[in-house]
Amino acid sequence: MDTALWNAPRPLKNKVFDTDTLVKHAGNSACIMYHPEVQYDMVREGVMMYGFYPNGVWEEDGLLQQALTLCSRVAQVKEIPAGTAVSYGCTFVSEKPMKIAVISAGYADAYPRSLSNKGAWAVINGEKCRQIGRVCMDMCLFDVKGVDVKRGDKVILYGRGGMPIDEVAALIGTINCELTSLLTNRVERIYL
Repeated sequence: MDTALWNAPRPLKNKVFDTDTLVKHAGNSACIMYHPEVQYDMVREGVMMYGFYPNGVWEEDGLLQQALTLCSRVAQVKEIPAGTAVSYGCTFVSEKPMKIAVISAGYADAYPRSLSNKGAWAVINGEKCRQIGRVCMDMCLFDVKGVDVKRGDKVILYGRGGMPIDEVAALIGTINCELTSLLTNRVERIYL
């Protein structure tokens, strides 16, 4: 990185400010992780406080741990025959008989509608399960064929132990922070 910009004279050097006593602060999470040479007097950790990488790319063996997990429960398990359309708009039609799980979380619970049929997955009883059909306001569906699953089982939609938030964000063309800003009062918080 060219540090000439950082070392250039500042317009603050005038009679209004005593630049010798000013605390200089321009660093965020990206500065902390990638540019220690320009940290000045202070830095502000932002997204890295939540275990997110400022470049939006999850590092499996990196320094950070995700601090947020979006979980829900299985509301219903159902066997469907081949040729069955599921959810609003019939955007997914089963090619063969399947076992599906209806999960009690949707776009009103920070599981975006734009994830519909995009390759997102959740973890149910230790198994990755593919999201299918259109994500609804209060529900979403997953292919659970071959998974021992029943009503009430815990589902990790994303975060620690599930699909990394950065990967979820990449699937829908957004940033990790947008997903956390979707968390409303509907979503119960458990602090550990």
